[in-house]
Amino acid sequence: MRFAFYPALAALWFLSGCTTTPMVDYDHGASERLNTYTTFDLATRVNNGEFREVILSPIVDRRIERAIVETLEKRGYIRSSTEAEFLVAFDTITKTRTDIDSFIVTTGASPRSPFYGSIDTADVSYREYEEGTFVIDVIDNLSQELVWRGALSQRLGKDAPDQENIQKIITSILDQFPPQPKN
Repeated sequence: MRFAFYPALAALWFLSGCTTTPMVDYDHGASERLNTYTTFDLATRVNNGEFREVILSPIVDRRIERAIVETLEKRGYIRSSTEAEFLVAFDTITKTRTDIDSFIVTTGASPRSPFYGSIDTADVSYREYEEGTFVIDVIDNLSQELVWRGALSQRLGKDAPDQENIQKIITSILDQFPPQPKN
């Protein structure tokens, strides 16, 4: 039980590190349909199946859900549990990363080498850290297919995210939904 807590804690911390630009991918065949959506609902743990594994605490889960609903409603979408054209699911993923700070190679004489020859040494300084990725999926409710995905990766911090931090992340990802037609 104790070890099951660590992935959840790491997922909570993902929102407080350095942010990056959101990455977006979508089904180009569904791009016209994406631009006609008007109603949505949140995918529940029961109905989102393969799209989400919940590792967040229920508190942070509710914060994220509130931020998604607020962002979409501000953009004119209507939440409807009975007539939703698309469902929104989210997930978090953590990964251990390594930063190499310095790599120094030195050459010099060594009394241990035969005939006091040269010796090469290398000094590597590195540190490991956790990187979190936050993923928002848009699922077409009629076909039950994933049609849009937005993700943002950043270094994890040590504090649990508050509603304001979560709102910034959600807004930055959903700013790219629906995809704009290319000129």
